[in-house]
Amino acid sequence: MPGHRGHHKGKGKGASLSKSFEKAPFYSIVRDSFGVGLGFIGAQMIKAIYVFLFCGIGYYFLTEYNKEDTELLEEIQNGQYIGFVFIGIGVLPILDYILLGGGFELGSSLVSGITGDD
Repeated sequence: MPGHRGHHKGKGKGASLSKSFEKAPFYSIVRDSFGVGLGFIGAQMIKAIYVFLFCGIGYYFLTEYNKEDTELLEEIQNGQYIGFVFIGIGVLPILDYILLGGGFELGSSLVSGITGDD
């Protein structure tokens, strides 16, 4: 209809609003930062699932192959070595945090030992 003002494809208020957001300063920085943040969280979640899965399998082997009427790891059986391997593989992604923490404490104790501040 010639005088009708209604349905124009792609030229409604929503389309012009999204165009104005794209022209806003720092829009791409905020959008990219949000994407990087979600990517980081996703990667950490995958790492946590990996650690829990492998360490859980290792703990299962440790408890399943434990000798009857003994404490856990009192007498190590052959099947428990598989559990140690799984736990070792599971700890690999967080090994850097463990080593950094141990190195920090070691350095702190060395400096306090040298300076005599106990």
